[in-house]
Amino acid sequence: NPPPTLRSPDQWCRSFSHFISQCLIKDFEARPSVTHLLEHPFIKQAHGKDEALRQQLAALIQEQQEFSYKSKTKHERINSRKTLIVESCPGDDLVNLEFLDEETIISHLHKRYDELQVYTYVGDILIALNPFQNLSIYSPQFSKLYHGVKRADNPPHIFATADAAYQGMVTFCKDQVFHWKIQNGPKMS
Repeated sequence: NPPPTLRSPDQWCRSFSHFISQCLIKDFEARPSVTHLLEHPFIKQAHGKDEALRQQLAALIQEQQEFSYKSKTKHERINSRKTLIVESCPGDDLVNLEFLDEETIISHLHKRYDELQVYTYVGDILIALNPFQNLSIYSPQFSKLYHGVKRADNPPHIFATADAAYQGMVTFCKDQVFHWKIQNGPKMS
């Protein structure tokens, strides 16, 4: 999959578009370091304007928060797929949540866990919760559902992550890395 881009690049200045494209390079070996990004012309132009930019940003955030829900009519809430995803359930990817606070994330993970949906995406990250029981989602037939398909075509699963790594290896001719973090703790109640 190609990296995300600005929705309407022609509405932004060239240096901002280039800066965003550099930040969104998926291959971490090809992506510029933070130090390099801080030297980008778009960032350099802001030096010495910290307070003015901070005030502008605070005003924009405040304006957006006030405008956010007031502008939606009931009809838009019912018929907008994106709004339904955000307001009801984020689906398989927690980045679709409107509020990414600890309580909301845990609530959604708990709901998915109760439904035996033990895998959940957070962007490119896969969270796996131990169901403390055998699930029939690890058979060779089940694995084939994830071969060479878009990630959104199936529920989150380690097979999708493995296939994405394989596709990345084939596409970019580079080794792929998995990072595992195992957290031991009590069963969710």
